[in-house]
Amino acid sequence: MRSCKHLSLRKKKMKFISKSALYFVMLLAGTGTAMASDGTISFTGGVAASTCTITLTGASSSTAGTGTITMPWVALSLLGTSGNVAGSTSFGIALAACATFTGKTTVNAFFESGAGVNGATGNLINTGTSTNSAIELLVASTMTKIIPGSASQAQPTAVSLAGGTGVLNYVAQYISTGVAGAGTILSSVTYSLVYN
Repeated sequence: MRSCKHLSLRKKKMKFISKSALYFVMLLAGTGTAMASDGTISFTGGVAASTCTITLTGASSSTAGTGTITMPWVALSLLGTSGNVAGSTSFGIALAACATFTGKTTVNAFFESGAGVNGATGNLINTGTSTNSAIELLVASTMTKIIPGSASQAQPTAVSLAGGTGVLNYVAQYISTGVAGAGTILSSVTYSLVYN
């Protein structure tokens, strides 16, 4: 009698173990499917030494592509409503003596995102005393807004590396983000030359 009971318990344990083993195998199979590779992404690119002489046109001072663009003081009423713009100021990145690269034909400027750029609007953040005001950048030829950091940011016509000389023309202007307050408007942005 005892051995029958013992045998019956043994069968139940075996059944439990085999069901557990089956669930474990199914779990592994499911995990294997989820972990399967669906493709590979490769990256290619490079870093070039600065190959152009850079001058900022319209800047009060410029050294090796760094300088200050002086914008006009404007009447407060011009920035009295959110989205109003004023103080349009032209400037350019003049390139000369550009070297050539194998497989690259043009050079352009890419404005970087960073602490000085509002990621939601693309406006340059004002660090001056005027409230509800910012600066936006545009391509001069089309007056299309540039969104710094965006891979698809608006660009002027690129400079030909074959020619080796050219100017990338831009406009900076104030933009109100509400009813602007009186005070200074100060900001900055960094850029890099990109070769295509």
